[in-house]
Parts: sequence; C-alpha cells; structure tokens
Amino acid sequence: MFRSRKLLKQFKKFLGYEDSEKRFLELRTLLAEKSPVLDEVYGPLLGSIPPFFDSIEAVYQQYEERLKMALRNLELSSGELNEANYRLEDLNIAINAMLDSLGQGLLFFDDKGVCSGVFSRACMTLLEVNPSGKNIADILRLPPENRNVFIELLNIMFSRKSQLSFDKVMALAPKVYRHSQGLYVTLGYRPVYSTEGDLTKVVLIATDQTREKTAMKKLVEGTQAQEALLAAKEMAERATAAKSDFLANMSHEIRTPMNGVLGMSDLLLDTDLTHDQRGWVEAIRRSGENLLEIINDILDFSKIETGKIKLESIDFDIVKVITDVTDMVSVRTQEKGLQLLVDLPDGDNRHFCGDPGRIRQVLLNLVGNAVKFTEVGHVLIRLDTHQETPERYRVRLTVEDTGIGVSENKLGYIFDKFSQAEEATTRKFGGSGLGLAISRGLITLMEGSITVTSQLGKGSRFSFDVLLGHCPKAPQPEPTISEVSLLEKRVLITDENPIVVALLEKYMLGWGMHFDTVSSLIEAREAIETAVRVGDPYAFVLSDYRIRSSEARELTSWAQSDKLVGKKPHFLLISAYGQIVNTEFAGQYGFAGYLLKPFYPDHLKGMMQLLLEADSEGERMPVVTRALISNMAQTGRTRHGIRPDMFAGMKALVVEDMKINLMLIAKILEKHGCIVTAASNGREGIEATLKENFDIIFMDCQMPEMDGFEATEAIRKNEQTSGQHTTIVALTADAMIGDREKCLHAGMDDYLNKPLRQEQITQILSKWIH
Repeated sequence: MFRSRKLLKQFKKFLGYEDSEKRFLELRTLLAEKSPVLDEVYGPLLGSIPPFFDSIEAVYQQYEERLKMALRNLELSSGELNEANYRLEDLNIAINAMLDSLGQGLLFFDDKGVCSGVFSRACMTLLEVNPSGKNIADILRLPPENRNVFIELLNIMFSRKSQLSFDKVMALAPKVYRHSQGLYVTLGYRPVYSTEGDLTKVVLIATDQTREKTAMKKLVEGTQAQEALLAAKEMAERATAAKSDFLANMSHEIRTPMNGVLGMSDLLLDTDLTHDQRGWVEAIRRSGENLLEIINDILDFSKIETGKIKLESIDFDIVKVITDVTDMVSVRTQEKGLQLLVDLPDGDNRHFCGDPGRIRQVLLNLVGNAVKFTEVGHVLIRLDTHQETPERYRVRLTVEDTGIGVSENKLGYIFDKFSQAEEATTRKFGGSGLGLAISRGLITLMEGSITVTSQLGKGSRFSFDVLLGHCPKAPQPEPTISEVSLLEKRVLITDENPIVVALLEKYMLGWGMHFDTVSSLIEAREAIETAVRVGDPYAFVLSDYRIRSSEARELTSWAQSDKLVGKKPHFLLISAYGQIVNTEFAGQYGFAGYLLKPFYPDHLKGMMQLLLEADSEGERMPVVTRALISNMAQTGRTRHGIRPDMFAGMKALVVEDMKINLMLIAKILEKHGCIVTAASNGREGIEATLKENFDIIFMDCQMPEMDGFEATEAIRKNEQTSGQHTTIVALTADAMIGDREKCLHAGMDDYLNKPLRQEQITQILSKWIH
C-alpha cells in the first residue's frame, strides 16, 4: 500500500500540478475546443479522475494515522513490558537476597529426580554443589540404600500409586543434610501441581538451622531454671494432649481425700474440744477449703482455653477474707519471728458483694511474698474502704513489709510473667514469677489496679483496689459476747513496736477508753503503781511477750507478789511468739488472756468485755483466747442445728467405695436420726434395694465392679415393676462442666459435689424427705 501511494504522488508530479482537479479541468476544456466528439466520449472520464485520486489520498491519510497510533501503542506496551521485566527481576533479586539472609535454598526437581531449576543461591552453600541438572540423590549424597528408597518415593508420588497424601509419603524422605562443614541443614518438601491437578515438580527447601541448633544446645546445657522451663514446657504439652483424662482423674483423686479432710473436721468440731483444739481444727478446715478453691481453679481448664475467668458475685465479709489469709501464713511468720499485723478501719462497713475467692487469692500472694522476702521486722495488712456511689465501694488492701525491697529500675517489670527482681532472688527464695502477673490480671477483671512502691533494703508496699458492690442484705452480725461497756476504762499499752502501739491506740480511742503507753517494764511498773496510788487503777495492761530484752512474765510475777497493793489489772499478752505462748503458758504466769498477732479488734474487745463481766459477777474466767471467743460467738449464733430426731427413722442407703467417705456420710446421717445401710459398690447397692425399701440413696459415681450410673439405671429398671421411686443423690468428686447433667440423665434426682459438708446433706434431706 505504501508503494501504491508513492506511485500516485509520482503521477501527480508528472502532471505538474499539485491540484489535480484544476489540471484535468484544463485538459477537458482543451479537448472540447479541439474535438467536441472526443470531449463527449472522454470528458466525463477526465472529470472523474480528480475525485478518484482524492479518495485514494483520503484512504492513505486515514491508514497513516491508524498506523502511527498503532506504533505509539506498541511503543507504550513495549515500555510497560520492559518495566514489568525490570520489576520482576528486582523482585527475584530481593527474594533471593531474603532467602540467602534467612539461610534457605530452594530448588525444583522432576519425576526423574533431576534438578530443573534453582531459585536461591543459598543452595550452593547449604548443599555444597551447583545442583542444576544433577540428580537429587547425588545432590543430597545419599547412600545406596537411602537412594533406592528416595527413588521409590518419587515413583509413588508421580505415578499416583498410593492413596496417601504427599506429606505422608515424603515423611520418609531425608530430613537432614549431612554438611561437611558442620552446618545443621534441614530439608523440607513441597509439591507443585499443574492446572489439571497432576504433580509436575517437587520443591526442595534447604534451611540453615545451625544457630537454632546451637541455641537449643546451650539452652539444654544451661542453668537449672532453663532446664525447669523446658521440663515445664514438655509437661504442659503432655497435659494438653491428655487433657480430658487428666481432668477427670485429677478431679476425682484430689477431691475424694479432701472430702474426708473437710468432713471429718466438721464432725470433730461437733465434739467436745478444748479451746486450743477447736482453733487448730478450724485452721485445718479453713486451709482445706482454701486448698479446695485452688484445686478448682487448676482443674477448670476451660477458663484457660477461652481466655476468660468468670468472677463470682456473692455477699461476703472482707475481714473474714483477711483473717483466712493471716491464718494461713501465721505459722511461717512465727517461725521467722516476724510481726504480722492488721490495720482495720473504724465502723462496721465490712460486707460487700464480689468475688472473695479471687480477692483472697491476690491478698495471699502478696502477703506470702512479703513473708518470704522479709527476715526481720513486720508485715502489715491495711484495709481501706471508700463509697463511690450508693451501690459501689472502692476497697483497697495494702501489704507493707520491711523486707529486701526492690530497686527502682526493676519495678517496671515485676508484674510480668516469669519475672522477679533479680536472678539471685529466684535462686534464694524460689518461685515461678507468675504470682504477681496473675494477681494483676485478676485485679484488672475486678475493675481495679495494683501498684508497688519499694526501696532496696528497706521494704516494699503493694496496694490493690477493687470495685465491689454494696451488700443490701448484709449477713447478721455475730451475737455480742457481752454488753459490758468499755467506755472510760483505763488501759496501759506496753510495747516497743510503734506500729503495734498506733494500732492499739486507734482501737482504744474508738471504744472510748483512756490509755497510756510505755516501752519498758520499768516504766510499766511505775505507771501501774501510780495509777493505784491515785485511785484510778488500770483495768487492763496489754503487753508483748518480750520488751527490750525483758519478758512480760516478769511484770505479772511482780504484780502477783505483795509488792503491788490494791486492785490488780488484767494482764493481756499480745505476741508473735506462737512457739512459746499458749494457754498453759498464759495461765502459768498470770495472764488473763492472750492473742497471737495479728490481733483483730473484735477479739480484743470481746476479751476485755468477758473479763469485766466476770469481775462484775464475781466469777473467775479461764485464760481467754481467740478460740474461746469464737466458740462463744458460735454458740449464740442463730442457725439450724442438727438434732438427732430431725429425720428419725428415715432409712438411708450409702453406696461408696472409699471407707473414709462412707464413714463420714454415715456419721452425718446418723446425727440426723437416719438408719444407715452401707454398700461398697454399685452391685451391692442394687442387692440392698432388692431386700429393703429406702427413703433416700446416696450414690457414688465412680466405683469398682459397677459404677453409680449403671447401678442407678438398674434400680430405675427394677422400679418400673414395683411402681416406687426412691430418691437417688449422686456423690461425685468430678468438677467438670456437664457432670450434673450427666448424673440427672442417668436417672438420679440430685447431685452433690465432694467434698461434702453437713449443711449440704441437711439441705438434701430437707428437700427430698417430707
């Protein structure tokens, strides 16, 4: 077409005019002049030639414009293609550099095992050869026996002779390359499929894990703490793999003996005990209850899986929570010679709505740490309450100690998991470093915060506050032991610890008493003599066991002699020396009462009221102790007691394989007046029901020969012919979600979770026996 257009231009040039139309018009005029006949024949032809040439020219111009546009588009497309190629090349370089930096080499091999492409230069170093075109068995330097296995694996994969997946077949392939320079190179395999789903190639991924291998070796050969961490990791993995079996077995095996401990403690408390014995048994029961709460938290793995911890919302006494914590750590503080003290606010605002178990857990952790890290001095628990709204209270607990303290630059991370202030602290005092992290998490859930201030070598102060609800129906307070007023009574405080003195003065001031304070036995004698001489003797003298290297019994011995004329005060011993001070010691040396630190205002006030009441009635009181005060308070408490005739003549069958639990439940039922029959497994339980009709059956769920579920089903089947229905109450030590529903589905009427309490059995009998 370009050639035709050139001819057209040459023809127009031959005519001599660029304007062909004008030229042909002149030719036609000349023809008309010379020969009219020829003009008539050829004139129209000459007239049509110029438009013909113009149309051809227009076609050529249009084609030329389209050609130019196509060339421009082609030029642009070529540029974009070049740019894409440049970018792809840059990306390829970047990926290679990344793989090289990561110590990874990638190569492809086909169904013959021949390397068809290398994606990363790291292959040269990791596999010690240029793999292009070589067989994979030669690249990996496989021995003959392994070489044959590898070739067979390729045949299986590419021929689809196996129904196994690619990963399962290639699991038999080599996983480690034996590097001559000591590098630890691991091998991985990935498939490459075509669009039709056929396996076309296999990608070999060689990874340099020498650093990881070296680090792991150092970790294994490291410190004892690192080894313990690895052991804990392995244990956690095993526990996760067998979670269901672990939960079921652990729940039953721990809660069953706990049932005996707590149940027998309850039975023992209903017998005649000395005041000290009652206090010891109550301590056993409280410790068992707290241990049971910990067990419940450990067993409830669903909380860990979901990342959620469900908080309780029940009414409780915050002072009771503090008392439980101090009772649990008091033995340790006495062994270390520490003063364990409690500072409570004035007033009766102590009942709130919240989760006492979680508050106790946090407080116990902080107090336990304070005792652990303190060798000399004291541990003080301070309670403060503030009403923010009519329905909400901000409760703040502070734990202060005189221990080793924490340096300022370490305070920022002591709440992190597995963290303690110093490595030497972990070696000396032990601990996992989880306590404070868990405490912070719990406090956050209760809409509170936890803070710490500390000074190295001078002690620490941990404080946490929680938002608790107002208790609209506060529990009825314990009956007042005595109505005797302490108003205007004089007290002499003899103690060298300024914190103890401040606490005692605070309480005395709140009760309207007059008090004086001295810090030595000599000063105490002089104050007592002066008070008698002026006719205003002291009603009480509060003294620690040891004051400035002197013992308080020297003061009581002096007062009991003829040297003190007139009315003698009651000497009360308030001491942290639990290994020395007991009821016999106090009675032997003339003390009217004694309290072990931490002393609580309710106990101290009740002690003084009892002694004054005895004086007014001319009675002689035994040594007044905390156990005696608590026992007297419980005696007057309004509650449903257990009467022998409450369910007299009711027949109860107890099916339980653990002898101690069987004896416990039988004793409780007998105290209710029930006639008890015992069976040690489900089969014996069924036989007993065939011989006799029972008003109620307590059925253990896990027993040898036949468990409680099978026995219940058999009993229900027998009842279909007799038309009777005996109440069956499940007894189980399992604590998993759904256990209650499982028991009810088996045909049982109710459910009791071990450990059992007397109150639970009373409620069951009241509910089902009419």
